[in-house]
Amino acid sequence: MSAQKTLVVVGQGMVGYKLLECLVENGATDTWRVVAFGEEPRAAYDRVSLSTYFAGRTAEDLCLADPDVLDHPA
Repeated sequence: MSAQKTLVVVGQGMVGYKLLECLVENGATDTWRVVAFGEEPRAAYDRVSLSTYFAGRTAEDLCLADPDVLDHPA
């Protein structure tokens, strides 16, 4: 059996989130240990639509990931 490789993702922006999402959807986490670091204290959110927050959308509306993802590291 070969040693499991580790992939480190730095940043929880939209691109980092999409990469993580694709890795999970394609089963890459079966063979890779994936570690993600982000500076912000919240899950990834849609920065492109951030201005709509001021038009009445909530932070939850902009969230890309389940907010509980920060509480359940793999």
